[in-house]
Amino acid sequence: MPPAKKSLAPRRKNASAKPDEKKKPRGREREQRLHARKMDAISRLAGVVAHDLNNLLTTILGYSDLLLTALPPEAPAHKDVLHIQRAGRRAADLTNTLLILGRRQVLQARLLDVNAFLRGLEDRLREVAGESVALEIRTSARPGTIHADPEHLQKVVLNLAANAPEAMPDGGKMVIGAGEAYLPEHAGVCQIAVPPGHYTFISVADTGKGMDDETLGQIFEPFFTTKPRGAGLGLGLAIVYGIVRQSGGTVAVRSKPGEGSTFELYFPSANPGASPAAR
Repeated sequence: MPPAKKSLAPRRKNASAKPDEKKKPRGREREQRLHARKMDAISRLAGVVAHDLNNLLTTILGYSDLLLTALPPEAPAHKDVLHIQRAGRRAADLTNTLLILGRRQVLQARLLDVNAFLRGLEDRLREVAGESVALEIRTSARPGTIHADPEHLQKVVLNLAANAPEAMPDGGKMVIGAGEAYLPEHAGVCQIAVPPGHYTFISVADTGKGMDDETLGQIFEPFFTTKPRGAGLGLGLAIVYGIVRQSGGTVAVRSKPGEGSTFELYFPSANPGASPAAR
């Protein structure tokens, strides 16, 4: 069944609401601004460093290609240069990741039907889920359309999907869906403050171990990871944040220990006339 259309609009305030309750939207908005500034500063630093590293790696890889052309395969140094080239390419992949995080890569955005996008990604998603995780894909009743780079959006969804099985080592269920929502001026669940309006979302939910508030406050920071040392760089969710932000969208996360996690990616709807009105 398609997910129900939803609205994140806050309930009407009761006339008897306490003064502290009236301040909550402003307090949340301030937290969003501070978090966005911190993430922007980190992203800019990562982008500058990655740009300089990319220039150095271009030289290293260029000279390694020249050496491999000049050296016969049986030469003792040929194998050493191959190691240099492979290490350089791995470093280049990491640098490209940092460029994405720093929003220094140009997105090739085009109109995307979110339902068709998820259906086209289903085989890859089932590979990522593995045999121990039941995968369900729920498309929207309406053809939600957004402006996004399909390659980068694929990276975002696969990153989120890859995290879910790790949170369910004994198996579980992952639900990936699409839908529409109206975000009000103070959408308290969102990591990034965005203009109010109609949005199309992609959600990734799991029945895993969940996260506490302290972890939720850090998951999008570059190099933050809950994995054992050496098991990951901690850039997956930072990339998700960077790509969604560069696409003009926002991210919402809900999680509690023992209750699983839900990530929702909101993008401005390209067909707002077909979106549900705020309730």
